[in-house]
Amino acid sequence: ADEVIAYVENNCPEKKPLKVGYWHLGSNLDETDFKGNSSDRATAVLQKNYLLTVGTIEPRKSQALILDVMEILWAHGIELSLCVAGKAGWMVEGLMERMRTHPELGKRLFLIEKPSDNEIAELYQGACGLIFFSVGEGFGLPLVEAAHYGVPIICSDIPVFREIAGEFASYVKLGTPQSVSEQLMSWWHLKQVGTLPDTRNMPQLTWEESAEQMCQVIMDAKWLWKK
Repeated sequence: ADEVIAYVENNCPEKKPLKVGYWHLGSNLDETDFKGNSSDRATAVLQKNYLLTVGTIEPRKSQALILDVMEILWAHGIELSLCVAGKAGWMVEGLMERMRTHPELGKRLFLIEKPSDNEIAELYQGACGLIFFSVGEGFGLPLVEAAHYGVPIICSDIPVFREIAGEFASYVKLGTPQSVSEQLMSWWHLKQVGTLPDTRNMPQLTWEESAEQMCQVIMDAKWLWKK
């Protein structure tokens, strides 16, 4: 909302009447919805210590940087795998080819394209952490999903993630693969000694509560900004 307001103020001198508001998205997650047999793709990953990244594979989600960082960790002998779960998006042809032909594919790199809901639930439950390095998001639902399953979160330090996760995530300043790898290694040490925030305490909304907030904004005129 702040970014929309700033854009309008800076780029729309003759502004028509406009109202800007916001509310948080919800999630209704229940493990009982995902009972069933494990898929072969998920089973292979669950035998490892792994970081999970979830979402459409596209430049703004920084999956290429995540892979660069993991390669540095592997070169240092850190036995931590990476699972990329999502469908191929746009402008990632080179990255998809890189992952599909990677020498660590099936060993320390796992690519699960177009995962099912059941696979996503299984992968969350077995993950050592959610790694989510978006450079921009409208919300970032994987943060809430990870918190539901008690999965530690390491994510990019952008305002929307601070708004959603607060003190219950570990934040990384995105930069070179080397600088990010150093931050990730520090996080991995904290994970091993058990001093990371407990994401299960992160505030979450149901979809009903989210809808109530939306109604308050629109029907009760609780706008953040008017022009």
